Amino acid sequence: AVAGLAVCAVGAALFYPAAASVYALFLFALFVLAGGITILQVAANPYVTVLGPPATASSRLNLTQALNSFGTFVGPPVGGYLILFGPLVLVPVVFGAGDAGGVMRAGLVVTALPAGFGLAAVFGARLLPRHWSHRARCLVGAVLCVVALAGQTVALALLPRSLAISPESLVPGLAVLGIGLGLFTPANNAMVMGAIPPGSSGMGGGLVNMGRGLGTSLGVAVVTLTLHVTGGGLGGAQWVLGLLGVVAVLVAATAWHSGGGQPASTAATWSGDSGSPSADPQA
Repeated sequence: AVAGLAVCAVGAALFYPAAASVYALFLFALFVLAGGITILQVAANPYVTVLGPPATASSRLNLTQALNSFGTFVGPPVGGYLILFGPLVLVPVVFGAGDAGGVMRAGLVVTALPAGFGLAAVFGARLLPRHWSHRARCLVGAVLCVVALAGQTVALALLPRSLAISPESLVPGLAVLGIGLGLFTPANNAMVMGAIPPGSSGMGGGLVNMGRGLGTSLGVAVVTLTLHVTGGGLGGAQWVLGLLGVVAVLVAATAWHSGGGQPASTAATWSGDSGSPSADPQA
């Protein structure tokens, strides 16, 4: 377990040189981090069994698996809304500083993200194959988020520090990020609600809303804290986008290892704001 934590620490530390280097080093850092998490997971269960009396080992393992399931349940909504609200804070803070015209330009640019989100949430289910499961839709959305964030991070890394960047150049990446989130969020909510017995749907809705609140708060906190620690500017923006990309990778991995194999056209979908599951209008 300690070795797994140490490997995770090494992988996380590699993100610092990767932020100013080639994208391949960024991928290698993700590989090292994932390897550390795997070692930790493999070592954790045997370690839990020897922490107490052998007679209660099964109870401790059940508690561990319950916590794993809770993390799988709440993690994707938190990560999704963190990725959504992070850029909404980043763009005005980094590119809107100065006169009122800069603030207005940044505000107009950042609307590309919610616009892409809304279009994908409304029309995504009609454009994707009907036989795709909610998990497949989640994975496609998460991969789009990873591509958009990685592309923005690499673009900022290759840009000379002496060259000013126009906020309008962020529009394509923000639009793709919004589309990815618009595909991911409805399918993930449907997966969550589909895994809960009908009598507990109220509790499930509360957990989804809790995840949304946590993701919103963390999105603001992570962006502002990272900009403060890194000194802000384009370098700070690069760090923020890199961290959000890591979150997107973790969300994609969580969505892939979760359930949700039922085709979306035959499953109930989740209306995130109404607080109840509803039938798919395309079914």
